[in-house]
Amino acid sequence: MPPADHRPHCIAPLWRMDRPDSIGSITSDEYPIRVHWDRESDQQKAADVMAIAELSWAVQVDQLGFRAPVLPDGEAGPQLDIYLAPIGEWEAWVEPNWYEDTDPGDGYNSTGGYIAIDRELPAEWIPSYVAHEFNHTTQFATDFSEETLTIWEATAVSAQTWTLGDEGIWDWDVADFQEAPWAPALVADGELVYAWSGQGYIYEYGAALWVMHLDQVLGDADGSAGPALWDATANEGWSYEPDVVDAVLEVSNQDLGTFMNGLARTRWLTGDRWDARGLPEAQDWTEEEAVPTELLVQSADIPLRTDFEWGPTITGQLFIEVDLDGRDDELVIELSSVAGFDSALWVLADGEEFQASGSQPRVELQTANIESLVIAISNLGPPDWDGDDDPWVWGDQELSLGWGEVPEAEPSSCGCASRSFAGGLPLALCSLLLIRRRRES
Repeated sequence: MPPADHRPHCIAPLWRMDRPDSIGSITSDEYPIRVHWDRESDQQKAADVMAIAELSWAVQVDQLGFRAPVLPDGEAGPQLDIYLAPIGEWEAWVEPNWYEDTDPGDGYNSTGGYIAIDRELPAEWIPSYVAHEFNHTTQFATDFSEETLTIWEATAVSAQTWTLGDEGIWDWDVADFQEAPWAPALVADGELVYAWSGQGYIYEYGAALWVMHLDQVLGDADGSAGPALWDATANEGWSYEPDVVDAVLEVSNQDLGTFMNGLARTRWLTGDRWDARGLPEAQDWTEEEAVPTELLVQSADIPLRTDFEWGPTITGQLFIEVDLDGRDDELVIELSSVAGFDSALWVLADGEEFQASGSQPRVELQTANIESLVIAISNLGPPDWDGDDDPWVWGDQELSLGWGEVPEAEPSSCGCASRSFAGGLPLALCSLLLIRRRRES
């Protein structure tokens, strides 16, 4: 993969461009696909692109059930057009021809478009790039107005491996997701995460971790979670309901607290921490892909009641390690929120799981012989939070640990208002939020 400082976001131009030039093309005998080139020396590369495009259609559409690209795609005949063109180093994207539903009344907001791939792309990266961009054409055929960037890129990255097997390297950018666990796991993107923190440059690509959690941990590990996820979020018109969170809960058949606790387990079980409950690939992940811990609690620190300078945003998470120093007693772990946020609480004690969720989740356990204790907290937001609501609100969760009972809360004189992410952003970044336009690739 290109190094991080040369990896552009997979986003098409912010304005409508003319199609790339073409001096020649080949057409598939199996599927309505046409690959173009603008210099004669790229004919073999075009053939390589065609082979992966045909495989992508066979796997993603015929086998997995993603919706086929909308055809005709607007110009240059009745095929899905793919162009090898000088569009920029490591660039590739899908550009829709229009933003109008091509089949009103079918329950989807679908449109067609073409794929552009930089003609200088090294041959070894053609398979993953083509499989990725092809998946975006199926997404445009499902709901082109879906506003959450994460589901676009996380699903397309996952589709690389569903299409190509190990060659698809879906976990290449997991570190960008893992290093910022506080960010909204289901709906954040690197543009905001990185602008705020300098972390998560391509967060939405690494978010394939939660798509693979849906597929491999909660599903049949066959890629079927991908089309199910997109089908569950689809709607006609410019409404955003159902939203991405609705779709995740439908496909997982879980409530948000249960899903986030399971995701916490998957994020934790990597490298030396791994066991068979984790993702298969995560067994070989290094410290770079390991989710960081917020703090280390010593046995002598308990009883303890603490909040966090920056609590997790909504669907964000924090991880805490506890050293019990061999103490044998009843440990009570509890989360609370003065602002009234719901929370999810996940505890891993020498491999045994405990979990709870709600307004004041609580776990009690005996600590005899426990050598390793990990706590994950997830901010679920206000009880009426919807996946289309602002997730960039810092949680005010307080973590309490006590022997037999948790310490009492200190009286508070504050107004207990939640901390808004956007409220603390520089003016330039706030302006960025206003001018963003969707172009997925």
